[in-house]
Formats: sequence, C-alpha cells, structure tokens
Amino acid sequence: MFNIIFYTLFIYKYFKYNYLLFFDKIDKNFEFKPMFYKIMIINNYFFVSEKIKKINE
Repeated sequence: MFNIIFYTLFIYKYFKYNYLLFFDKIDKNFEFKPMFYKIMIINNYFFVSEKIKKINE
C-alpha cells in the first residue's frame, strides 16, 4: 500500500512540474488535461499492479 501512495505522490509532482508548465506555455485552455492524464496513469498503475498480483498467484 505504501508504494502505491509513494507512486501517486511521485506522479503528482512529476505532472505538476512538467505538464502544467508545458501546457501553460502552449494553451491556457489546456489546464484540465494534466489532471486527466494523471488520473489515467494512476488508474493504469492500479490496473497493471492487479494483473501482476494475479500472475504471482
């Protein structure tokens, strides 16, 4: 559980500093996108981790 929290914080920091700045320069209307990608990647992480658990069983 702890590594999932750590991963989420890492992704949050990564997107906050890279994507927000990046999209800010491109388009002001693009602000909602980073959050969308962040949620997508976190969900993907959970999905993959579930698959790995099933394989390990």
